[in-house]
Amino acid sequence: MAKLEIHPYAEIFPIHGGESLDELANDIKANGQLSPIALYADKVLDGRRRLAACEKAGVAPSFRQYLGRDPLGFVLSQNLHRRHLDESERAMVAARVANLKVGKPADIAPNGAISQERAAEMLNVSRRNVQRATKVQADATPEVIAAVDKGQAAVSDAAAIADKLPAVQKAAVKAKINGKAKTLKEGAAQAEAAEDKGEVDDAPWVDDWGIPITASAAEAFKAQDAFDELIAYLRAGQKMFKALATLPGAIYLSNFWQEGRDGGFTHPGLQAVIHNLQDAKPRYTVCPYAYSQVKGYVHDKKCNTCHGLGWMATIGKSFMPPEGLINAAKKANGVEVLGF
Repeated sequence: MAKLEIHPYAEIFPIHGGESLDELANDIKANGQLSPIALYADKVLDGRRRLAACEKAGVAPSFRQYLGRDPLGFVLSQNLHRRHLDESERAMVAARVANLKVGKPADIAPNGAISQERAAEMLNVSRRNVQRATKVQADATPEVIAAVDKGQAAVSDAAAIADKLPAVQKAAVKAKINGKAKTLKEGAAQAEAAEDKGEVDDAPWVDDWGIPITASAAEAFKAQDAFDELIAYLRAGQKMFKALATLPGAIYLSNFWQEGRDGGFTHPGLQAVIHNLQDAKPRYTVCPYAYSQVKGYVHDKKCNTCHGLGWMATIGKSFMPPEGLINAAKKANGVEVLGF
């Protein structure tokens, strides 16, 4: 069976916890697949973990076509019914909904997406929290985003540290989860105080997949702090530009701005540089294609993912290797894979 794509609607909810992929696969192997996977437009609309578990168990998955007229409403109904999400978790979902280019004309924002007001109404949260969630998803590290998605931190708390350096954000999440700080904001303050004192965290140096940084990638990954510092400066510049755009005479800046999600103005050139730096920052210490068994695949400078470097930058979802290859790379480097 050809690899099925995941529908964008399915990705507005993060993969929930619970039993591991191995446990789900064993259950399906023993008892069969109890709920069919919903398809829409030849893509998986609901049932990503079930599909992965069936593949792992060697069981042919069962599907059903969604034939209704409101696939987004279906995804929301299915997931809200089986999950118990707090307001911060729902706000994160609403922020993702607000980026979807669907909806009736009255519900559509100027950029063609569902308005934040409509998304807030759909998820029963305040618009303010949707704005906070949008900021978290745009500026915070994956660790902070995951903490809110898992109900481990409030979206207001996460938004308060989203502009801080990634190392501070990561330390804040660690302190909050380990009980050393009551909030992410407190954890961030602790991390900054420790840095001022020259205290160093002795935790192993790993990438975003939890894989220890390899010797061949170490030099590149040492530049992460420089990337973060430059991005922080540019974001500060973006805030200054936004403030200038509200002053008398701002019409002279009008050739250089575009309206942002929050109704303010941003400089598209600055934003483009920020995005370029985010995409180019070293993030994954191994290239999954190095562990690929794909027939005829040559992992060298012709590799479109790492260009023969052996490690990967952020690159973006559209170029991310298949989940199976990522899991193979994790296992090959001693990282436990619990499901996705």
